[in-house]
Parts: sequence; structure tokens; C-alpha cells
Amino acid sequence: MKKLFTLLLLVTATLAVYAQKEVSGVVEDEQGQPVIGASVIAKGTTIGTATDIDGKFKMDVPATVKTLIVTFMGMEKKEVAAGKNLKIVLREDAKLLEEVVVTGYGNVSKGGFTGSVEAVKAEDIEKKNPSDVTKAMAGEVAGVQVVNSTGQPGSVASINIRGIGSITANSAPLYVVDGIALDAGSISSIDPSDIASLTVLKDATATSLYGSRGANGVVVITTKKGSSHGDDGKIEIDVKGGANMRLLPLYDVIDSPEDYVTLAWQSLYNENRLINGKSENQSITNANKNLFGANGIPKIYNLWDQPGNLLIDATDAAGNVNPTFSRSASRLAQFQNMDSWYNSLFRNGLKLEATAKISGGSEKLNYYTSFGYLKDEGYYTASNFQRFNTRANINYQAKKWLKGGLNIQYSYASINNPVQDDNAANNGFLFVNEIPPIYPVYVRDANGNIAIDPKTGGKMYDYGDNGVENIGQEGGRPYSFGINPAGALQWDKQRTVRHQTVANAFLEFKLYEGLKFTINAGVQYMNNRINSLTNKYYGDAAGVGRIGNAQYNYLAFTSNQLLEYNKSFQRAYHSLDGRSRDHILH
Repeated sequence: MKKLFTLLLLVTATLAVYAQKEVSGVVEDEQGQPVIGASVIAKGTTIGTATDIDGKFKMDVPATVKTLIVTFMGMEKKEVAAGKNLKIVLREDAKLLEEVVVTGYGNVSKGGFTGSVEAVKAEDIEKKNPSDVTKAMAGEVAGVQVVNSTGQPGSVASINIRGIGSITANSAPLYVVDGIALDAGSISSIDPSDIASLTVLKDATATSLYGSRGANGVVVITTKKGSSHGDDGKIEIDVKGGANMRLLPLYDVIDSPEDYVTLAWQSLYNENRLINGKSENQSITNANKNLFGANGIPKIYNLWDQPGNLLIDATDAAGNVNPTFSRSASRLAQFQNMDSWYNSLFRNGLKLEATAKISGGSEKLNYYTSFGYLKDEGYYTASNFQRFNTRANINYQAKKWLKGGLNIQYSYASINNPVQDDNAANNGFLFVNEIPPIYPVYVRDANGNIAIDPKTGGKMYDYGDNGVENIGQEGGRPYSFGINPAGALQWDKQRTVRHQTVANAFLEFKLYEGLKFTINAGVQYMNNRINSLTNKYYGDAAGVGRIGNAQYNYLAFTSNQLLEYNKSFQRAYHSLDGRSRDHILH
């Protein structure tokens, strides 16, 4: 009897666990139209489904489920009691629709804007702690490509908003800062911590505001302002530190001189045996003979205490050709510790940033002032970027019908930019992956000490001759003879100094309820000076030397006038927003 009772109890429990019920219904919007693809989930479970083309759904859920959760993008989430033949009405998410975005000529609600627009919040920018705003856009806006073509600090990333429209023409977007297009200046001069909002206008509806200049898209930046709530003045000081380093590994390369020489011998053997048809013994003899010399490695780079024909043991114990480096050979004193090309060209760079901000205001006047300093050392030795910037934003409500504002920004930037071009012979990124490990960075004396260069008075870099005078390219290093990127970093210089000033002002007149007239004017000036020095001792300017000095001055005056009418009709839940504008550029 006890066993029968236990069996009945187990059957009852099993039925209770697996008891289910059917839920069904239709999901509609406020106009009675079916909502296709709405998510319907049984609360407290992972069981769910999506509405079909008619907005209908049906599924089986555990009998214990009391509530269904219904969601759809752009609409408010709704919870309803589980049941059959439900009619669920979803309302538009008013908070989402009323999100304000900046379009360059005014602020509008996201729901009332018909164009394609994406906004990036200030806190999202600050989380990345970028040196300039273009780096902060990476991964923040759907469909926007951000490409860092160089690791040079201070360089601006390439931004493609509407794809690449031309192979030769510029595909960069138009930048608009506080209502004025940035025509004469660099976006890297703006301190990202001064940005209050960033809006990307992507389609023709949005960019029609700027004509052909907005063909590649528009990035609208609004800088921070002071509070208008009568708060006490606020002072913020922020100091940040970091490092720039390589975290991704380099390609696997041969880094042992012994392994490289063994492979060089193998290639000579294969050439004789497989291409020239020589016998095995003759191929071994020729490989030993030519390992160092005109047909092999330069003799001045024999790093060992034995001649080249004794460095390789050609056969193994069984008599098969299986070259290995001779155990009896030892490196000469000056080559005991081979220099690392990687350590000579790259480093862990320091990044230091300090900002001070003062802001405050009242109902009539608000102000925001900032001072910033940035030192950003690159991963590539001798590359760095320094920026000093200051900004002052003042807004004043003179009358109920009149408001004015003035934004002034000054930036000083200094960029040290060693040659990193893809086609440059001194490109260290290419050099470190291609230079054979038997070629040293420096010339050393018999005791292994770095030799002193009589031409420069500093360390003597190896430019392919191992310090041997008049050896010529035929007897020297076959790879990049006369080139040493580590020496170029020491003796060649390229520096850019930039001064940039931007001043914007506006007047806003309220002419009637919902009707206002705004005048914006801006002056931009940038002085860009590039100095370069190519040493006269080594490299492609040996015996001559080169000095370059280029200076560019840019001045732009921009103004626009905007007449705007905005009227809401509350009973009908409609609004009217009309704008007319005139734009002048000098």
C-alpha cells in the first residue's frame, strides 16, 4: 500500500510540473494596425514568440505563468494577464520620440525628425578617454566607418559616413561646431572633454542643410555650457595618466642568427641540387663555399670565430642532408648580444592629460571656461603630440526677447612625426619584420661596446657596412643598404606646430510666440608650420642634407541667419516646425 501511494504521488507531481496552457492574441498599435515582430515572453521564463504578419501570436506556457511581457522597438513595454484571444495595444514610447537631437541649425525631437540621425552622449565619449573626438566615434554609430590609418598621436581618424563616394576626392564629413562649420581648422584641436553632445547626420534629408559640403555626411558638435539654475560656481580639476603600447603580437620571424644562416645554407644547397642539377656532394661544397661572399651573406657579417665553410654541419649521423649549425662555432665578442631592432624602434609611450574647468551662472547669465593640456607619446619612438587648449563659452539673456552668446577657443599643438609612410625606406614597421637577424642596429668595437661615430659624435649606427669605410653596396648589407630607421629617428626630424583660434557668436530674437530669428557668425584662423630636417651624414640625403620649412595660414568667416517657427497642436497631437536660413562663407 505504501508503494502504491508513493507511485500515485510521483505521477501527480509529474503532471503538475508538465501542466501547460495555451495563450494567444493579437498585438496592435494605437491606430489599430498589427504590430509585426513584437516580442511576447512568458514572465519569469525564457519561453517566448514573435507576432506574425497579422500581429497574432500563439504559444504554450507553463500553467503557473500569470503574466505576459510584450515589447517592440519604439514602443512602450506592456505587461498583460496571460490568457486566450487577447487584444494588446502598444503605445509609442514618448521618451524616445522626445529625445532631443542637434541638427546644426537647431534642436528637434528625434520623433519629429524625418532624417537619419545618431547621437553620441558626452559620457560615452569620456569613457574612451580619446585624444581627439574622431577616435571616440569608433563603434558608437551604426554604419559609420572609423579607420586609424596611422598610430601617429595627433592624427585624425578617417571617417566614412555615407561610404566612399569617390576614389580620388575627399570622403571626410563636414564638422559643425556650435552651429558654425569648421572650414579652417583641425578637429583634433577640440578637447573631447569639452563636448556636450555629438550628432551624426547621415542622409540627404539632414545634409541638405549644408548643400554639397554635406555630401559625405555631417558631424555636429555642441560644446559644454554653464548652468542656468543659479548654482554656485563649480571648479573641476581632472588629471589622467596612461600608456600607449602594442598588445597584438608581431608576425613570427626568424630572430636567431644561427637559424638564419642555416636556412641561408639550405637555400644555396637547394639552388645547386634542384635548379642547377648538381650532385649532392657538389651542392654541399658549393653551399659551404658561397655561404659568405658575393653570392651569399656579406663577409663582414660573419658573426662567428670560424669561416663560413665550417659553420654548417651538412649531414646527420645517418648521412642524410640535414643541415644544423655547428656546435663548435662561437660568436665574436662584438656580436655576443645582438641588438633588438624592435626595442630600438618601439617603446611604451606615456599619456598624460590634465584639465581644469570653471562653470556656473544664473537665469540671465551662464559661463563655462576650460583649460587643458595633453601629452601623448606614441608607440613608435620619437613620435608624440602635445596640445594646450582653452575655451570660454558665455550666454546672456539680455531681454525676454533677446539672447546672445560668445564662444572662443584657442589651441596650440605640437606634433613630432617620424617618417612612417608605407613607401618610405625608413619605415620601421616594415623594417622590423623584414630585416634578417644577423644585421645589428649599432656598430660595435672588438670588446662589444657601441662605437662612437666620428661624423656625429654620438652612437654609431650600422647602415649596412658594419662600420667599414668605402665598402660599397656590393660588399655590404643587401637589404636596405644605407638605411637605418633607428638612426633616422635620432638624426632626422619632422615637427608640425599649429595655432588655431575659433570665435563664434550668436543673437537670438523671439519675434512672436513660436517664431524666432537667429544670427550666427564665426571667425576661424589657423597657422600651420611644418619643419623637417634630413641629416647630411647618412640615408638618402647623405653628403647633402635637406631642410624644409612650410607655413600655411587659413582664415575663414562664416555667418548664417535662421528663421524658425515651431507650433504644437496639443489636441491633435501634431506639431509644425518650419525653418528658413541663409548662409554666407568668406
